[in-house]
Amino acid sequence: MSEDKKETVTGRCHCQAVTYSFTFTGPLAALYTHEAFIRRQTGFPINLYIPMNANCNFQFLSDTPNLQSFRQGDKTAFFCKTCGTTLSFIKRSGQLPCILAPTIEILPGKQLSDYVHPRAHIHLSRAGRKTGGLMNIIEDGLPRYMEDEGSDLACESLAVTELPVDESPMMGEINEGSPDFLDCHCCCGSLRFSIARPPEEYSRDPILQRWIKPGRKFAASFCFCTSCRTVSGAPLTGWCFTPIKQIHISPSSMSSLAVYKSSDKSTRRYCASCGATAFFALDSLNDEMWDIAIGLLPLEKLMSGNWCIWKCDGGDQFVDNYIHGWKDGTLSFECDGEDYFKDLVEQVRSGRKHSAFVN
Repeated sequence: MSEDKKETVTGRCHCQAVTYSFTFTGPLAALYTHEAFIRRQTGFPINLYIPMNANCNFQFLSDTPNLQSFRQGDKTAFFCKTCGTTLSFIKRSGQLPCILAPTIEILPGKQLSDYVHPRAHIHLSRAGRKTGGLMNIIEDGLPRYMEDEGSDLACESLAVTELPVDESPMMGEINEGSPDFLDCHCCCGSLRFSIARPPEEYSRDPILQRWIKPGRKFAASFCFCTSCRTVSGAPLTGWCFTPIKQIHISPSSMSSLAVYKSSDKSTRRYCASCGATAFFALDSLNDEMWDIAIGLLPLEKLMSGNWCIWKCDGGDQFVDNYIHGWKDGTLSFECDGEDYFKDLVEQVRSGRKHSAFVN
């Protein structure tokens, strides 16, 4: 691409009710962030964004009444109120927006790497350095900072300070930190739910027997499918496959649970107040099992290894055949990911191979 030739880029939510555009002359600097604010929006712990500059002329198109905003402290996120896709956020009032790179519409024959150039991972203090795991699932060799690397993207040297994981409890948690429950919530806290550990005698229950793995664990996996990416705004997604009977949604949260029909065979649910991606279900299994976005789960417990199994254990349960690519040892819908961002697929393959967390 010529350095002096500007190209207009378009981005959209999954249902295409919200559209934005910006211009650029070459790949823009981008950052992987591990911060809780974005994690609890997209539903995935690692997110890729592009800090806009004045030359990009970023704008949401004027005929986008579905655009909704959610503010928490100095940060504001913008999402589609119909499908829940988070498209952008502002770090502080008055600053230019940051665009979630996966919402860019990739032209045929191009990759996301033709539009962005990831420079670093930031806010690793929010990812749980002591427990490892998800923060290293993208094995790309980029610099990693405990906090923000600052406004100067050329800066490669920052003081590193060890900070606790950002897992402060929400007011009115359902189970008050019980070891047999995962208390989960969206970014704004309007949507709160818990996951109960399966009972010892789970194999006697015909539904649980289909989904629960040995050790009373849930199956979990990473997904590169186009639908999950464009509805969440995350570069890839992670799902915990959970029988409905193990999920308890707080009664006060039911009014905040928005429903979006993402295909003729599937339904997604998200927080109507902040847009957080929460659940996916095939309509044929809607009363039996929901996929839960792992970014809403408490990371310390999730990364302990006591709750999920991330690779096929050689079993032949219903869940082993349900997860795309599971039995083959591949990531779900790798082909979609390779069409969109081949480098990232290879980096996650490598990260998963070397991670004790997902082995």
